[in-house]
Amino acid sequence: MRGNEQYRRRLRLAVLGVAILSLASFGDAQQPQLLPPVEEEEQRRSGTRPFAPPVPRGAPDRGDPVDGYGSSDFLDSPELDRLPPVVEFAPPVSPSRPPFRLLQKRTLTGTWLSGGGADGLGMTEASVSATTFIPFPVLGSPILVTPSFGVTQFDSPLGIDLPSEVYRASATLMWMKKSSDRVSYMVALSPGISSDLEATDQAFRLFGFGLMTYQWTPTVQLTLGAAYTGRNDLPVLPNVGLIWTPTEDWRVEVTAPRPRVARRLHHLPWSDSGGEDWVYLAGELGGGTWAVRQPSGVDDLLTIRDFRLLLGYERKLASGCNGRIEVGYVFGREIEFEDDPTEFAPSDTFMIRSGFSF
Repeated sequence: MRGNEQYRRRLRLAVLGVAILSLASFGDAQQPQLLPPVEEEEQRRSGTRPFAPPVPRGAPDRGDPVDGYGSSDFLDSPELDRLPPVVEFAPPVSPSRPPFRLLQKRTLTGTWLSGGGADGLGMTEASVSATTFIPFPVLGSPILVTPSFGVTQFDSPLGIDLPSEVYRASATLMWMKKSSDRVSYMVALSPGISSDLEATDQAFRLFGFGLMTYQWTPTVQLTLGAAYTGRNDLPVLPNVGLIWTPTEDWRVEVTAPRPRVARRLHHLPWSDSGGEDWVYLAGELGGGTWAVRQPSGVDDLLTIRDFRLLLGYERKLASGCNGRIEVGYVFGREIEFEDDPTEFAPSDTFMIRSGFSF
């Protein structure tokens, strides 16, 4: 018991450390770019941008392209930052051409959910990921590869048997293709293991999605797609909606399952390479499915689901180093097992999430 308490204390300190580092200044290394840059003047004339609408430069990061589905940690938010409506390969804030880099992105994220009393459920999450790519184009486009690892620790209430912690390890393959000035496609496959490291039955989880984007007007982009989440409760989710960027200071994402409204606050003239501050309001689906071993020794599947309303602040530097912190309200929480009729509905709570990427 004492060892578990020490482990929890260390994990909470790690999350706090991520929060502090995410607000700190980062170095001036050039921002990595996955695809060749497009001249900004040409973009302004055509009203298009490869794989993205003419979004404000430095618009806040969507995090992992699977975070909104609450089941995998790749590219950046819990696996969000899980599927964004679009991956933004916009030019860096600094106009200079960045050097080639095989390792494109590294991300650390920490999340804490308050326990909320006897009928609550406290959770502490930490994850790390790195993105590289296979330097051999497939049908004209590279494949991004993102291995990731995450741990979730539970502060469970009396009356429900949960493991002290669960783990998730995955490797995501993502491919993108721009078929015309208006249409682009994105496909991802993310096999992984989600378990308490004791249960092996059904520990293998598969996440995948397909997405098509259409540049309707210079300021409006339409999205259409679906995702297989690897979750027991919501195995398939749509990704439909539109993204509206009326000005360089505003970005409205009316998309499922992660809507968001973002506002640029100001530029950062004191930074050698430039940068921007953003604030945003977003919603997302949290939780996931893990293979766990019950106290009786029987392997089972644990599924946790919740909904989150987030207020976030992000600082983006042209160096490619981004830090963010979010506070939010968590509601609609449910815990269930596949082979056990026991169900538990924890009380609503609040959360803090922070992270940085470089």
